[in-house]
Amino acid sequence: MDGYVYLASTYEGVDDDSVVLARIKSFDGEVVALTSEQKAEIGEKIPESVIIAKFSNLDKAYEYYNNSSNYQVVELFSNQIGVYRYFRDKNRDFVLPISIVLVAVSAFILAFTMAHLIASSTKTFVLYRSIGASRWQLLLIYFVYLLELCAWAAVFAVILALILAGIATGVCWNSLLVQLTAIYPNAPNYWPILVGVNLRCIEVILCMFLAAPVSFLLCLDQFSSKKTAQKLKGD
Repeated sequence: MDGYVYLASTYEGVDDDSVVLARIKSFDGEVVALTSEQKAEIGEKIPESVIIAKFSNLDKAYEYYNNSSNYQVVELFSNQIGVYRYFRDKNRDFVLPISIVLVAVSAFILAFTMAHLIASSTKTFVLYRSIGASRWQLLLIYFVYLLELCAWAAVFAVILALILAGIATGVCWNSLLVQLTAIYPNAPNYWPILVGVNLRCIEVILCMFLAAPVSFLLCLDQFSSKKTAQKLKGD
């Protein structure tokens, strides 16, 4: 319904409506009266004690809906709250643990890559030291190089994600329209475009860069004089 989330609330033990109105307002909601068309769409009479509020922000609507220990809240016209809860649960139980594992794996891969790079450029490392470069300057050079690898990986991941999302949107366009219309006939009509940006994208990119300092610490011993001498002897 026009992009808003409509919630019908039944409160118990509350005689003063001002308390109810204040709580709805605290979640950026707005108390409204349903039109005759909306009432006909519901198909049943709503008691006068029920307070109906609409929310433009789905996050706020979910917080209001989820904190309802002393009252009952029902969503009208659509199931946006249910879908939002489903993806929140999936994020907590599946996406977040997988992300942590992937960050750990990528940190080890970067560490092995950096160790191999240092091992293959031992003479260059010694040359830098001989012309006056300090150990900290060398550490900074290799750390910046590691960040550059992460930056290219992030760019590649974004391009690949856009390509795959674009292909999926084009291939599944008609199917998605049919499924969404059948499951949520009264929900707002949106194009099923599978390309979008939110804070989760920024978090993923930050996690990619988080692997850089972790992997750098794992291979820090490769910069020691003892390790350098051993590599020179091996060469």
